[in-house]
Amino acid sequence: MREKRAYESAVNSDKPSKSTPPSFCRNEPLPPALPSWNAPRGAQIVQHYLFPLLKPSSVAVVGASERAGTLARSVTENVLASQFSGDVFLVNPNHRRVLDKPVYSSLADIGRPIDLAIIVAPAAAVPRILNDERTQLRSAVIMSAPESPDGATPADWRRDIATIASARNVRVLGPGAFGVVRSDIGLNATFCALPTVRGNLALVSQSGAVCTAMLDFAAPMRIGFSSVISLGGGIDVSFGELLDALLLDSETEGILLYVESIADARGFMSALRAAARTKPVVVLKAGRSLENIERDILSLSVGVSPDEVFDAALMRSGTVRVRTYAQLFAAARVLGMRERAKGDRLAIVSNGRAPALLAADSALSAGVALARFGPTTAPR
Repeated sequence: MREKRAYESAVNSDKPSKSTPPSFCRNEPLPPALPSWNAPRGAQIVQHYLFPLLKPSSVAVVGASERAGTLARSVTENVLASQFSGDVFLVNPNHRRVLDKPVYSSLADIGRPIDLAIIVAPAAAVPRILNDERTQLRSAVIMSAPESPDGATPADWRRDIATIASARNVRVLGPGAFGVVRSDIGLNATFCALPTVRGNLALVSQSGAVCTAMLDFAAPMRIGFSSVISLGGGIDVSFGELLDALLLDSETEGILLYVESIADARGFMSALRAAARTKPVVVLKAGRSLENIERDILSLSVGVSPDEVFDAALMRSGTVRVRTYAQLFAAARVLGMRERAKGDRLAIVSNGRAPALLAADSALSAGVALARFGPTTAPR
């Protein structure tokens, strides 16, 4: 794509081909200008071609509606109520006003480039919306999706959307995406009305349910997020590209991933290695049970499982893997403190002997050394 090639040219000294990834995606030393854990907020160093998706200056809700109980109503209300610092436009050819706001009949009628379109229109209308040559659209989140009798998204529809988006140079999240939250610009372009505290963590998930569960957990504990992003059906934008963008985002100091499957393993691992060198990355991977079922069906001999390969790859990249929701929430709480442990010893403080022993046993199992209190601490 044109924007991606221009971006690659900006971060590489040579002239890359279409298949050449940015320099920080290859297994090479990172450039010294990349932001560190303590990089000052707002000190953006390099622009990424996905920033219009992650940090838009203009948002259009396509299919905006005020009909109670609909996805379109929830998304429209959340965008309007989120105190977004940019410009918001509502689009629906069947209405002149929605929630007492003016409505345009199409994206083209807005008369200016749009960074991000949140598409909640009927699935049959999505190809026409993206393929409007009068529209200057840079990215889109497709929340709607048609369903076949077995509950899957029809392959022909997905293929048409991917082809149109590529031809129109529009980057797409979805279909069936949860949406995008970006706290520093006050954007909540999702169907979730939970408040998001501004913070330094980014959550990238293949599940909207994980996004809502994390926000539900984080809000009362004042754990803040810079971005919350759902890939949905993964028709275009990949984990690797989002990791590249978050690596260059000065608002993000830690990254949480919920992964079920990886379409581009090479690109994912390249981006993961680069991100983990600079910012802590924690991954929750699901799907081991499905892999075992597939192995049984295919009568594969016992050997190294795909999950073991994934686990080894994460360890090599310097990424922390967690196994449960609770561990992912705990990781969010630790990273949200904005403090990094400077040593490798753990001190346990408890109001009872049994909890302290259980914690010490867990530390032993995890290979974590316990600290020995010095003379100034022990008497206390």
